[in-house]
Formats: sequence, C-alpha cells, structure tokens
Amino acid sequence: MKNAKSVLFRYTYSIVALILVICTFIGCAPENKNQTGMVDDSFVSDCRKGYENVNGNTHANLYNDGIAAEQDGWIYFYVQPQNGNSRSGQICKHKSDSNEIITIATFDKVAERLSVKGDYIYYLYSGNDLHKMRTDGSDIQDVFTNDEHDESNYMIIGDYIYLTKESKYSSTYSSTSVVRYNINNMNDYETIYSLNENDKFCGVTGNYVVVKENRQNYDEETLRIYNMETGETFEHSCAIGTYFAGIQLTENAVYYTNDYCNSLAKLNLNDMSVITAKNDGLSASAINFIDENTIYLTLGNWQTAIFGSANLLVNLSFDLVNRGQYYEIVEESATKICVVGDWIYYTSGSPGLENYCRIKTDGTGWEMLYEFK
Repeated sequence: MKNAKSVLFRYTYSIVALILVICTFIGCAPENKNQTGMVDDSFVSDCRKGYENVNGNTHANLYNDGIAAEQDGWIYFYVQPQNGNSRSGQICKHKSDSNEIITIATFDKVAERLSVKGDYIYYLYSGNDLHKMRTDGSDIQDVFTNDEHDESNYMIIGDYIYLTKESKYSSTYSSTSVVRYNINNMNDYETIYSLNENDKFCGVTGNYVVVKENRQNYDEETLRIYNMETGETFEHSCAIGTYFAGIQLTENAVYYTNDYCNSLAKLNLNDMSVITAKNDGLSASAINFIDENTIYLTLGNWQTAIFGSANLLVNLSFDLVNRGQYYEIVEESATKICVVGDWIYYTSGSPGLENYCRIKTDGTGWEMLYEFK
C-alpha cells in the first residue's frame, strides 16, 4: 500500500511539472499588463535613467499651446494635418540629431500642451482633458476622471502636477484653488493657493505661484506672486489704461507685455524689481521668453500684430529692444512659437488653416512639417 502511494505521488508530481513546462512555452504564465490591459513587455524607454526632465515643458512653450517638448535628445511635437473639416491630429517624435520622424499617435481631436516626464507624454486632449501615454504611443490614460479641474492650465513642476480645482459646497457656493498632485500618487492633492473670483492662474515657477487679477470696470490689473516657501504674497500692478499680456515664467523672472504689446517687461523674482523696455512702432503677435538674453517673437506694426498678421520671426535680447536690434530667423507670420533645444516649432497662416513648420534657432534647416491643403 505504501509503494502504491509513493508511485501515485511521483506520477502526480511528474504531471504537474510537465504542465508547468508546457505553460512556460505556450505563454500560460501571467502576463505583465499595463493599466489599459495591453501587454507592455515590448516597451522600450526613450529616456536614459537619470536624464528625465525635471519639468514637463517650459512655461513659455505651454503658453504657446505647447506643440513641442523635449527630453534626453528626443523631440516630441504635435501637428494637425487638415483633411476637409477634420480636426484630427498626430503626435510625432524624432531624435534631435535626426530628421527621421516617427508618428506615435493619431487623434480625432486636438492634442496640444505637450509635457514629457520620464516614460510619459502628457497632453491636453480636446481643450480641457488631460491625458497621458507612453513615449511609444501605448498605455493611453485619462489623468483625471472627474470634471472638478481646469486641466487646460496644468503644469508639471518637479514631481507635481499643478492646476486649478473647483470645490462645490452647495448649489450656489463654490471656490477655486491652485492645487497640486504628486505625479507618482494621484489619489490625493494639496491645496496651494485660494483664488478670488476674478483671479486667473498663470503658472508656477520654483517656489512661486503667479496669479493675475483680471481687470474689473477698467481698474488697473494686478499680478500676485505667492511664495509657497514663506507664505508671503507680493503684488505688482500695471498702469491704468494698460494691461498684462503674454505672461510667461522663467526660473527667476516673470516676463510680460503690455500697452498693446509695445512694451516688454521683466519682473525679477529675486527682489521683485521691474525692468521695462519700450519698443515703439513694433509689436509682438507671438512671443517666447527664454531669458533676458534670448527672446523669440514675431514682429510687425501694432495694427497688423494685434490681428496676428505680423511677418517676421526674430531673436533678440532684452537690452537690445530699445535699440531696435534683432536677428532675423525667418520672414513669416509665426504663431505658437515653441523652442526645444536647437529647434523652433511654430505654425503659420490663419487660425484653422495653419501650416506646421520648424527651423533651427540659427535660421537654418527650415522645413514644412505639414502644409494646409
């Protein structure tokens, strides 16, 4: 009887071992799946370890609809090929030292305001819906599943996503605040700054939250700079009869235009001093502040610029504005100017009829990526 049990045990063990071997070869083992249920074993990261972006994109690029972003030698950009009344678009990528363009995703709606963080591209889908996907186009996810957020103003700074969130306390009372979510744990958020009724969230840079109080009854407009580290708030008002426009944030400053874009101004965050450079006769219809030494803008007289018809994309420094000196890059009405590495991505043409182009910052290598037809 004992021998019979031993034989049965060895037989059972052999059968189980055989089943495990077969499963290994035919794929019965558990699959490594991502959140969408798609197998992601084939995913290969574009980014080397330790070379991930600190921030998803520059504020200036996001202000200009963020049609391009970069990380670790890869440039990711959005184009919207026109096909009749179709608003479909594509997100593509290429190595910064290569002209080989790879299409990684196609959409039936607009997908702009790109940010890249690690293995994911974040983008604004259809105007106010923040999505993300891997840099090869897989694992598409909706970042927020409710409608409490204004996702159109999101920014990725460090390990946090900053944006505004509305809290409804009753059918007649609600409040809006600047909040942040840890990008690695989206289950909870931290309230950073409470907004007033007429406030507009401009963005975050370093320890600072920048908010513009919209003008009411032709009063002067005010910028409020909130220091998240000290809890202090600094206010800066523009002259009555002018307004803040083109507000863009860099690491140490807030840049803006006012007076129908005839003036460029810099608010130093270190000491809150303001420098203004008057530029009589020329206005910027599109602008991208890198720092005080590098400004890309489209110039024209104020009548044409205010209607988006300026016709010269130039590079200049802050101290050259008053002297009217600039370096011409291309004679074209450039809009949505995004600067990534040595490249400038931009659109040209009328709204809805745009061509998508790129050119190197030294004025060489111009290329039409997609032409409106």
